[in-house]
Amino acid sequence: MAEVLRRIVSDSKFEELCQLWQRVAQQDNRDTVLVTDADLTRETVPAAERERFHLLLGPEVNALLLGNVLSGGRYEAMIAPSPDAIADFLDTLAERLEQQTLSGETELALARWRSQAEVARNLSMAFWLEVMEVLTPERLGAETIATNYPNFGQTELVREAQQAQQIQARILEEVSFQIRENQAGFEIIELTIEQVRRFLQLDRLVIYQLEVSTPETSEPGAAEPQRYDTVTFEAVAGPDIPSILYFNDETCFSQNPDCRDRYRRGFSLAVDDVQNANMTPCLRQLMERLKIRAKLVMPILVKEQLWGFLIAHACYRPRRWRQREIKFLRQVADYLAIAVYQAQSFQQLQVQQDRLEAQVNQRAEELQTALIAAEMASQAKNDFLRNLSHELRTPLTSVIGLSNTLLHWRKLDKIIPADKERRYLQSIQNSGRRLLTLIDDLFDLSELQTGKSLLNVRQFSLILSARRVISAVQDRANLKQMNLELDFRVPYSQDVFAGDSGRIEQMLIQLLDNGIKFTPSNGLVVLRIWRSQNEVYFQVEDSGIGVDAEKLPLLFETFQQLERAPERTYSGIGLGLALVKQLAEMHRGQIEVQSVVGQGTTFTIRIPNQLEVTPVPPAPVPAPAGEVGPTSQTIVLVEPEELAASIICEILTNAKYGAVWLVDSPTAANQIELLQPLLVILDEHVINAGEITRYLQTLPLQPQIWLVCAAEPDNWSELQAFGFNDYLLRPIQPDQLLSKVNAIAEAADSEPENP
Repeated sequence: MAEVLRRIVSDSKFEELCQLWQRVAQQDNRDTVLVTDADLTRETVPAAERERFHLLLGPEVNALLLGNVLSGGRYEAMIAPSPDAIADFLDTLAERLEQQTLSGETELALARWRSQAEVARNLSMAFWLEVMEVLTPERLGAETIATNYPNFGQTELVREAQQAQQIQARILEEVSFQIRENQAGFEIIELTIEQVRRFLQLDRLVIYQLEVSTPETSEPGAAEPQRYDTVTFEAVAGPDIPSILYFNDETCFSQNPDCRDRYRRGFSLAVDDVQNANMTPCLRQLMERLKIRAKLVMPILVKEQLWGFLIAHACYRPRRWRQREIKFLRQVADYLAIAVYQAQSFQQLQVQQDRLEAQVNQRAEELQTALIAAEMASQAKNDFLRNLSHELRTPLTSVIGLSNTLLHWRKLDKIIPADKERRYLQSIQNSGRRLLTLIDDLFDLSELQTGKSLLNVRQFSLILSARRVISAVQDRANLKQMNLELDFRVPYSQDVFAGDSGRIEQMLIQLLDNGIKFTPSNGLVVLRIWRSQNEVYFQVEDSGIGVDAEKLPLLFETFQQLERAPERTYSGIGLGLALVKQLAEMHRGQIEVQSVVGQGTTFTIRIPNQLEVTPVPPAPVPAPAGEVGPTSQTIVLVEPEELAASIICEILTNAKYGAVWLVDSPTAANQIELLQPLLVILDEHVINAGEITRYLQTLPLQPQIWLVCAAEPDNWSELQAFGFNDYLLRPIQPDQLLSKVNAIAEAADSEPENP
């Protein structure tokens, strides 16, 4: 801080000091300016009653001499070489002169002096020695006091400036204290701008922040947070001052893209009167709309980056911004930059801390989950071993016990009743099959988990697989007097599907077995099949006991049993559904389950087509070898059951007719067209019989079409309209069949050939 010299001197010594100021001004070059109280004070005021001052401004020497008239022909003299002291003196002087009518030259001179004071230098050593030579002989109780700026003394011109400097220092010290105490940065900003506004008696003081992020959102499909510039803090003098909080209109500012670079380099803007300022019409209209008559803009630079602006407003009248105010707002902006940087650092630290805490919590949850999983796995292993022991012991006990009984009776040469022996042997066989199924399941699961199992992908008929599955579990359903239904919804043209039919049937049998096991007698189990363009859906629905919602995730876990020993009422070791899930995933599919306790459970498997190829029609199955009849006419049989087909084919071949057996297939119609048969016999259970008949009616050589049914159809007239010519009743009577076939063959032979 610059030193200030204060002394009480006689009027003669004060005049010597004034002459020294004048002499230096005359001796220095033409750029040196001397300003005195006589230049600005009205001549009607006597020199003895006015405050005396001499201000020297030049490239070599800059000094302020102030004199306060005391009694007894003495002066309190103060010599200030500080640029800050000179600038504040000019500001105070300008405020006093506002009450007077100044000439244009005086206003221009005052503005020039203010400009020169901004770059004023301290006293040169030579000039300072001359000042001391004038003061040294003085012995009128003078006292030299060296104090820190801004202690100007007690002259009226500088008393207000001294008080203002003290308030400024107190405000800055309070901000500095809050920063040192790690107060929240944005709270510091809010408190500071209110204190500064009151001190400078501003209408409005705002923080205009750049690149403010919009609040983030977690809504699905939400856009990235946008950034915009807006007023984030505001302090106003009263309710008559309009608020501009959150103002963010950038239309006018975008017209001058270089202005931010200037502010980034430290530029500040002071506009005393907007109406007289040089600005664009857009910006002038914006100032009028926001009620801004004068403004002072200070950049806030955080780590050399433009973070925002500290902007002071006078709303209804012009205001001349003094150097002291400009300097003070620049200091406030610097302190706010420190507070912002501290707040940003604290936020980053808080984010890192929150992230670290989240990671720690996540890791703790993972460890806790792993611990629970380990405990559950251990419990599941123990349950599995108990269940496996039970599942092995039960059939083995039956096998060993019943076989011992049979051996014992044989040793005693006792005759065992045939029905009892048959029952014992059947029980032994069932127990053996149960053991074999258990071992197969264990082996399959082991192979799947180790990746050694591969799919045997080929094209197959969905309806035939579905019927094989139903047939495989029909006996178990009958034992429980249960209704077992097939709801097949696949069109005839989409029956061929590519996949591992054996694995798919294994999954369906397992699900049907589950449904039969957990459904009471007289219940219902349905196998439902439908498909989309490239996927097939297999659904097994039962009306059984259902599963609690919280236990559904456990259904597909390995070795999981929802019942706990020793209260278990259902057999099994918890492999079936886990095996189904893995098989579905091997097909790139998935399995889902829905269940309601007391109402039933529905499992749905989605399997995508495993081969993207054009289906190849299956080759016709030839009838047993035999000679072709004399007419060389072919008879085609479409029958899904092998036993029924064998009987009909045997009757026809023994009669020397050519018989071709087609399994129920989507390609049956095309095969019939190629064979051009004399007769087509369709079983009533062929699901696409109607489509086949409609297609055959479009052929140039239309064969006769017979229907094989179990009872005389009540809707025969409708079937005739549908394309059937006759029907055969089960069981097939060979004489009746051959009589009708021979009649058709004779009629065909008697028809004249086309020329």
